[in-house]
Amino acid sequence: MTHIDDPYEGWEALKMMFEAKDFVRKFHLSKKLHTMKMEESSQMIMLLKFIKEFKTQFAGLGKKMEDVVLIQLMSNALLPSYEDFIQTIMAQDALLSFEKLVSKLLYE
Repeated sequence: MTHIDDPYEGWEALKMMFEAKDFVRKFHLSKKLHTMKMEESSQMIMLLKFIKEFKTQFAGLGKKMEDVVLIQLMSNALLPSYEDFIQTIMAQDALLSFEKLVSKLLYE
């Protein structure tokens, strides 16, 4: 950066440098979200906390996670013992919000 004299060129160089890092970070976060699985010994609250953290991190990168995506990722991460619960949720006429689904899972 020391070789750049023009402020506009300096700003553009910084912008490109940080945009590349954001892309790599988004890719890494997205990969983690799509491969997460709840473990037999873990508690539901830990999975929900994990998903909410990622939602916050994506928001910090300027990417909003839609409820339908969060619900899909969560349903893929749940243990097979939650299959009936997932089928019940998916059979409803209107999709629940992510927050309502979280409260149902916590009180299941």
